[in-house]
Amino acid sequence: MPNSNNKLITIMILSTLFGLASGIVGSMIARAFLLEKTFNIPLVGDIDFLDDNNGRPSIIIRSADKVVVEQDAKAAETANTANKSIVGIFKKNLSPSLSETVQGTSTVAFDPDNFYRLEDNLAEGFIITSDGWIITDFIPEKMTPALPVTDKVQAAHKKEVLAEYVIISKDKTVYEVDDIIADKTTGYSFWRIKANDLPVTGFVGRKGIANGQQVLAVNWEKWSWVTTVIGKEDDSPLARSSDRTPETLVLADKPDAEFMGSFLFDFSGNLVALINEEGKIKPIYHFTGVINYLLKNKDLKYAGLGINYVDLSALTDGGGKDNVKGALIYKTDKEPAVLPASPAALAGLRPGDIITSVDGMELGSGNDLASVIAEHMAGDEIAIEFLRGGEKKSVKVKLGELK
Repeated sequence: MPNSNNKLITIMILSTLFGLASGIVGSMIARAFLLEKTFNIPLVGDIDFLDDNNGRPSIIIRSADKVVVEQDAKAAETANTANKSIVGIFKKNLSPSLSETVQGTSTVAFDPDNFYRLEDNLAEGFIITSDGWIITDFIPEKMTPALPVTDKVQAAHKKEVLAEYVIISKDKTVYEVDDIIADKTTGYSFWRIKANDLPVTGFVGRKGIANGQQVLAVNWEKWSWVTTVIGKEDDSPLARSSDRTPETLVLADKPDAEFMGSFLFDFSGNLVALINEEGKIKPIYHFTGVINYLLKNKDLKYAGLGINYVDLSALTDGGGKDNVKGALIYKTDKEPAVLPASPAALAGLRPGDIITSVDGMELGSGNDLASVIAEHMAGDEIAIEFLRGGEKKSVKVKLGELK
């Protein structure tokens, strides 16, 4: 009888051990083949299941190795795509073509100094249209800043400047410069080359940029740098102009010298911002209106409303309420609240009015009045809603040309 009991106990223990072993093996197989294949969850790493806002389970993968690899691959893909829309600006070289020299059809002996070395660009630019418009922070020294370069009296001088430069694309095509329009307000210039079907990408609007968003800086030499947007910086005084956009993006780290004059992209390959030679990062949406005007009129004009204002969303009265927003028309130390003969004055806007929306878009955090105006062209008609003495009013305003 004792022997029978011992055998029974032994069988029970072995059955338990085999059951546990089967469960462990089964779990490993399930994770290796079912979760990995079906749900793209790695075999190694802790997994937590949490409920999202809709009550559905979501997954957190504590092992980040695979995520990092996928991010690196996406960054490389984005950099390659974005780089195709970046061009180099070079001093023009009057030497024979490289193909003639290599093939022996040139009467001039090969001299490396006669040709363009791709790393010797003066600056870099970004293609904004497939038919040859380019934006860059490089303005030739010979461009007279005191007068508009489109003025007829400077036609001969401008022709001389155009003849001194060429644009080289990523496929090593050399283009003659057809036009340069300098913007002394922003320090950027717009160059035109005779071309078609150039590679272009999209622009990221105000709502497409968020704190914590990862972005990628790319330059002419195919260098790339992944960083994060951590905020926006505005050094304007409390009362600022509706026709100036000093706002810049702030990144987790300052750009290295190699990325001064380069361009910032999201991970879809769309242009987020321009990085100038001082490291200031200007959102591309600040150029939306002027670029549209340039493409339509082949000239450079910014839209102007003609008021000064205080962004109420940046203030609080201490009452604990977050309902104070809009643009309060208010004077600065040097200018009146409403500029004389401005579009705002002609429409009847007054000091003390609070503009609450433009074209149905409510003003507030993330929708500053100056940024909204910058997205429009000179000559556009906008619908403004405002408060005057607590009463809601509306008016249509035709934006003027910023002087």
